Amino acid sequence: MKPKTASEHRKSSKPIMEKRRRARINESLSQLKTLILDALKKDSSRHSKLEKADILEMTVKHLRNLQRAQ
Repeated sequence: MKPKTASEHRKSSKPIMEKRRRARINESLSQLKTLILDALKKDSSRHSKLEKADILEMTVKHLRNLQRAQ
């Protein structure tokens, strides 16, 4: 068996890199969800099934409100 070329190595590591990238995104979204629900005084047990888009929208709205309040 011959050693892998650089491009073959990159191709084989792509799925691993993508998995790590998605894990980082999901971890950050999870933290953001906790922070935003806490900031809005929402019960996290009632919002356990928030979609990622919902979390991002709530965060954007909250940050806009904070900016306006300044």
